[in-house]
Amino acid sequence: MKRFFLLVLAVISILFPLSSPASSSNPPHSNARLEDLEGKPYPLDQLVQFFQVGVNSIPYFLLRYLDTGDVLLLQQIREANDRSGAYVTGMEKRIRNDFQKGVFAKVLTSYHKFKDNVGRNLKAINEFRRVRRAFEFRSDQLIDWISTSLEASFQGSAANQGHEVLRAFRELQLAVVRAVTLSRYQACAALDQTRRNKAKEAWENTSRQAALLLGSAGTLTEKETSLRLIAAVDSCKALAEEMFLQADELSHAWEQTQSVVESLDSLICPLYTGQTKKEGSK
Repeated sequence: MKRFFLLVLAVISILFPLSSPASSSNPPHSNARLEDLEGKPYPLDQLVQFFQVGVNSIPYFLLRYLDTGDVLLLQQIREANDRSGAYVTGMEKRIRNDFQKGVFAKVLTSYHKFKDNVGRNLKAINEFRRVRRAFEFRSDQLIDWISTSLEASFQGSAANQGHEVLRAFRELQLAVVRAVTLSRYQACAALDQTRRNKAKEAWENTSRQAALLLGSAGTLTEKETSLRLIAAVDSCKALAEEMFLQADELSHAWEQTQSVVESLDSLICPLYTGQTKKEGSK
């Protein structure tokens, strides 16, 4: 019972260390501990479990970083990686037989692949967030523009030139709102190609509506404004396409990381489920 109680305290102190009020906003991580509270080295099976918790936590932190872009989460991910590496080193020192050596060699290879995939995930997240910020900024500008100053301008032109140009402007306004909404919603649905195509088709329709507006323009001011609108639409369309490509890259990186985590879980289990049975083997 005492040994179990000490193990519970050790796990809590390693994974969720206490922080002072002054550092309460910092990531809740500390350096990996390879010894218990009495200074005794943790056995192999416990290090394996610490390692599994750490590795499985990194995809969770990656998702949080994707959502927030919080730089503290970057530090959290780096520390989790470092701590997992320390557990790998600790496990290697506790290998006792050929069976465990064979298992550990596979784990080590998979772990290096995991670290590479985490790096790829971080790069993909940063690129995706960069493009998404640019798209959101440009699309917000475009919607605000066509919903305020331009709307009043085209209404004034319609009073003198007829309603064809105003009708074309309304169609473009509707197309822009639909395309922007679908693009934002579908940005992370990288593998749902059918739904992704709807957003792409919406931008094609928006380009057509912008061209129709130019064709309906009667005055020089309307034509100049229509050309500016076409340029703004093309800019948002290009950013949406780039955002979809980055979302695909992000999704593929995420899937590979998840796959390696599952592989590590499968490979590492024999280190503690089979170590007693194989302890005497040479």
